[in-house]
Amino acid sequence: MSGERRLYMIFKKVKDYIAYGLLTVGLTVLIAAGVNATGYQLGAEVIIDHQTIGFVTDREYVYEAIEQVRTELEAYNENFSFEKEPVFIGRVVSPDDAMSVGEIRDAIMATLPFIVEGYAVIIDGEPYLALVSEDAANAVIENHKNRYIGLNITDDSVIEFDREVEIVRQNVPVGRLRTPEGALMELSPILNVQHTFVQHYTEYIPYEIERVNDYTMYRGRVAVAVQGQLGENAITAQVVEINGVEVSRDVLESTTVRMPSARVERVGQREPPPTIAHGRFIRPAAGTLTSRFGPRWGRMHNGVDIANRVGTPIVAADGGRVIFSGWDGGFGNVVRIDHENGFVRIYVNIITNFVRVGERVARGQQIATMGSTGNSTGSHIHFEIRRNGAPIDPWPHIR
Repeated sequence: MSGERRLYMIFKKVKDYIAYGLLTVGLTVLIAAGVNATGYQLGAEVIIDHQTIGFVTDREYVYEAIEQVRTELEAYNENFSFEKEPVFIGRVVSPDDAMSVGEIRDAIMATLPFIVEGYAVIIDGEPYLALVSEDAANAVIENHKNRYIGLNITDDSVIEFDREVEIVRQNVPVGRLRTPEGALMELSPILNVQHTFVQHYTEYIPYEIERVNDYTMYRGRVAVAVQGQLGENAITAQVVEINGVEVSRDVLESTTVRMPSARVERVGQREPPPTIAHGRFIRPAAGTLTSRFGPRWGRMHNGVDIANRVGTPIVAADGGRVIFSGWDGGFGNVVRIDHENGFVRIYVNIITNFVRVGERVARGQQIATMGSTGNSTGSHIHFEIRRNGAPIDPWPHIR
């Protein structure tokens, strides 16, 4: 093989190795990104002395836990030692399975055969776990109680477990010893905390509503003559919570502090004239919807456009008073009607106005004819509704 050919083959192999390496790195990055997107993480299964201890996302946690185990064993007995080394197997780890340093420590301790003196937590006569000192055991029990009490504790609070609990000094397998963190986690599903306390509070009594016919008001109108007032009961109750959730409430005493007083409403009975607003709207003109409410041509279109031939009748959508009738710049001929209930209707681009300012009109009464005045591209009516001054979409009200 010539020297030139040999150099070529060497170059090709180097290029293939580089390409393979880049592909491997790329795949690793893609896999890691996909795993992180699901909440899972790249981690490892931890094996010590051929036993699976659990799963971690940070291998340093394992070494920290091993150091804790060694320190604690030496404190119990200078002859105790732990020289096992962990083995890691790469895994994709769920957030629920990832262990903390304390959990790894407890899992390692559970594999050890040594017997030590500790303080066992006995529940209904059965030992569940143990701690290194009596103070630590009592602190765990108190912390387990207090985690569910919150702000409801009172001078007469009674906090107790639903099972018999005692702390006993005894020799226990070292694997039964727990850190305070691990002990709390183990107690949560097996030991319920019952909190019984007395609570004082105010209970409100609803008032009645009395309706009185008023023949000076138009039908459909309601006015409040007398505001109602809620009554009050002073309540003393015994409350029972289990793990912070209320399970019973017994009223011990109920005293009426104030009786409720009725709300009195005047209900209109007088027949309204046709020019009074009914609160229901009709379509102002026949025709085709050609433009809706909303952004249009880079600006806000505050109404709807209905197109039809020149001279098509335009009617009042509801009763009210004319507050403008005439030419209004680029809008052309305009009629504005105040319905005296927060709503104002605006009719734009009309060709003939039939009403004057101050005139009262009835719903359905013709007020103008359709045309193309002002900045308009054809015969149509531009129709707006304003509620308390703000434009709203008219279409849901008139279609």
